[in-house]
Amino acid sequence: YPSTINVSGVTGTVSKVTVTLAGLNHTYPADVDILLVGPGGQSVILMSDAGSSGGNAGNLVNVNLTFDDTGAALPAAPQIVSGTYKPTDFEAGETFSSPAPAGLYGSTLSVFNGTNANGDWKLFVVDDTSGDTGSLAGGWSLTVATASTGPQPPTITAIADQTTLTNTPTPALAFTINDADTPIGSLTLSNASSNPTLVPT
Repeated sequence: YPSTINVSGVTGTVSKVTVTLAGLNHTYPADVDILLVGPGGQSVILMSDAGSSGGNAGNLVNVNLTFDDTGAALPAAPQIVSGTYKPTDFEAGETFSSPAPAGLYGSTLSVFNGTNANGDWKLFVVDDTSGDTGSLAGGWSLTVATASTGPQPPTITAIADQTTLTNTPTPALAFTINDADTPIGSLTLSNASSNPTLVPT
């Protein structure tokens, strides 16, 4: 408490985070509270008070959960099955003991967007009620996508391979030029042919 994954050597800033819990077991899943904290201190509750029914109908048995902001909410009851879910908190005001940070906690993984991915990512997992037990048999993993920062080169959309009959030009070919750093009026486009005998510039 916590379990830590250290990320290093990643350029750019975070644009998307997903988290996978592998082999989650628990005899009463509503007791389980899970908090993810990023290197910059941002945090989100991944799961709290979900799947409220215990017993055989509600047990978590080797369940694999992926948390992604595009997923559906975890069910309140009874059964949680393997799948992709968005962070789901059924008990507002949940607290985690030190060394977890004090609330307020985020509700979406986008809380990490724009931050530095490098450093310690910490997962805090607690059972907030006595009498039931669980485990995370397969551990957890983190997927972090980043967006580049700083000056970016211009881009041009792809042009598919073309065929045409002899002495027959192709129709006009559409493409788009973009540059995030330079006003369109300041861009210069040049062209050349790798085989001017076949395709004159």
